[in-house]
Amino acid sequence: MNGSNPPLWERPVRWPADGLPFDMRALRYVLAAAEQMSFSGAASALGVKVSSISRHVRDFEDDLGISLFERTSAGVRLTDAGSRFLDDIVPVVQMAEVVRQRASAAGRVEEGTVRIGIITTLAGGFLRDLIASYRRCFLGVQLIIQDGGRREHLRAIRARQLDVAFFTGNAPIANCDV
Repeated sequence: MNGSNPPLWERPVRWPADGLPFDMRALRYVLAAAEQMSFSGAASALGVKVSSISRHVRDFEDDLGISLFERTSAGVRLTDAGSRFLDDIVPVVQMAEVVRQRASAAGRVEEGTVRIGIITTLAGGFLRDLIASYRRCFLGVQLIIQDGGRREHLRAIRARQLDVAFFTGNAPIANCDV
């Protein structure tokens, strides 16, 4: 990363004053209607009323200023504008799902970094096997293992420089989950 551009999360977001660019629930209804080629099929697939699908899709179209669907007695058909819109929005929705999955995986520590403090005398046997097993199960996680003493590790945990530390004994430790 060069020094002139701050990370994306530090840059100001330029959303419209009234919120997101469009109603995400309505977008879900549009995607379902396009997939089912029917408002009633979309309603059935999503477990909502047909009138709700129809109203939200109509409002969505009004907000965009285009018709996404041609409505017929046999169902709906995408307009040219609707096809273009879906061609552009589907990759965005798929990327949003990837972002959600990655954030969820990071929250479960299935990817990212875990900083572990150990005392040298505990580095063998059970703890070595535990760490090796974790590495095999979670290939997307980098383990950073730091050797040190109890006080040093407790200070690092409280300063959020370590995520976990292993100690002997089972006494409660103030301000820590044990």
